[in-house]
Amino acid sequence: MGIYPVTVRVKPYRGSDSKKLEKLREKIHFAKILEEHINSIMNDKEVHKFTYGFMATELTIPKNIISELLSTIDGGSNGVTVCTKEYWKKNFSENNA
Repeated sequence: MGIYPVTVRVKPYRGSDSKKLEKLREKIHFAKILEEHINSIMNDKEVHKFTYGFMATELTIPKNIISELLSTIDGGSNGVTVCTKEYWKKNFSENNA
């Protein structure tokens, strides 16, 4: 489960291969779009399930790229659930167990 606000990390590439650098720039671009999309929806929600297929259609980003990028915030095979820190503390902290 991801915690709002979401930051999508992209694995760096330090080489000089122009094709790999272009692919990295594309992933960084997609990561920023995903961050903005998720965080804008989470502005008024405590918890929300984001499915890769729906986001791929809505944002016109390939589903496999979305899956790869969101795996960095505990995304599963079909999507990722994101919640606020307050929701996490209220529902998943050790004090509530």
